[in-house]
Amino acid sequence: MNELNRQSRELPQAMRDDSLPSSLIESLTNLKKLSRKIFSIKFGSLLLVSLCISWLGLFISDRLWDTPIGVRLLVSCSGWLGAILFAWMIRRNAFLKSTSPQWLARQVRAKFGGPGDRFLGIIELAEKRNTDSPHYS
Repeated sequence: MNELNRQSRELPQAMRDDSLPSSLIESLTNLKKLSRKIFSIKFGSLLLVSLCISWLGLFISDRLWDTPIGVRLLVSCSGWLGAILFAWMIRRNAFLKSTSPQWLARQVRAKFGGPGDRFLGIIELAEKRNTDSPHYS
């Protein structure tokens, strides 16, 4: 019980839903951790590939001919621009969006179809129950 209270304090308000069963809250927490790992690895490796390709392009270009400064800057900046873009995607997907239960459920739905759709439905119904809506029975 103490472990559940500690996890409840660690969760953001959007995931701290009293109407959800504790097993679903635990699943959301595990899904958030897994999502962070997957998106960090995916976009982190793309970040490294972007830099490696630009550096390889510079290396090959310098070995074949005398590369002008403008071309070298263009190739180098394109690699760093790609790296910045992938770093931003890591921050956005792995750390900002992964705190939303609806976003996590949409990711499961995109990957697995039906089970993710039911998961999203449960989360949306629980969220509607918590709001004071006169249309919810």
